[in-house]
Amino acid sequence: MSYDVTLFVPSGDAPLEEQVDEEPSGEPTDEDRARLAALRASLLTYDPAVKFDEGAQDALVVIDGEKIPDLAIGPRRATVGMSMASDPRALYGMLHEIVGLFAKHGFVAYDYQLGAVVKPDVTFRAFMQQFRSQWDTPASFEAWLEGDAGGAQSPSKAPQTPAKKGVSALGVVFGVLILLWALYKLHKAGYF
Repeated sequence: MSYDVTLFVPSGDAPLEEQVDEEPSGEPTDEDRARLAALRASLLTYDPAVKFDEGAQDALVVIDGEKIPDLAIGPRRATVGMSMASDPRALYGMLHEIVGLFAKHGFVAYDYQLGAVVKPDVTFRAFMQQFRSQWDTPASFEAWLEGDAGGAQSPSKAPQTPAKKGVSALGVVFGVLILLWALYKLHKAGYF
């Protein structure tokens, strides 16, 4: 399963969430080409082992790298695909780095799993606050952030909370009242 994020250069006044699925139209401008060249230089600085393949309309495709996931980068739009089978801490760490790196070049990130725009932040802890709803409890989120592997669950492996079994006192009271009412009705009807 893939963890997908779209990075795009906003245009117009429409809310960012509405722009995420808009495909850029027209030929790349000189500004687009300059942005792509600067982004390529930033990616090479971040991961010197990265290798690119040239795509249509000046697009770049990352075909190999040590720190960078699968990326397809166009002049105004990029897609990131990361394996959800990987270590969640490494996945979120890589996402933190990529979102921050692209933001420096005017890109905004939309996380499909979260269903929201993800904002870059200087620290990993502050960045991760956007994802805290993915954990069962605030305590498990904090434990995961602190690196406590003993009790903290990762968001992709968080167990379902089992339903409580047993009888509540209120349920017993209602059951007894219904039984007494039924016995009263049977007595009135002459059955005993």
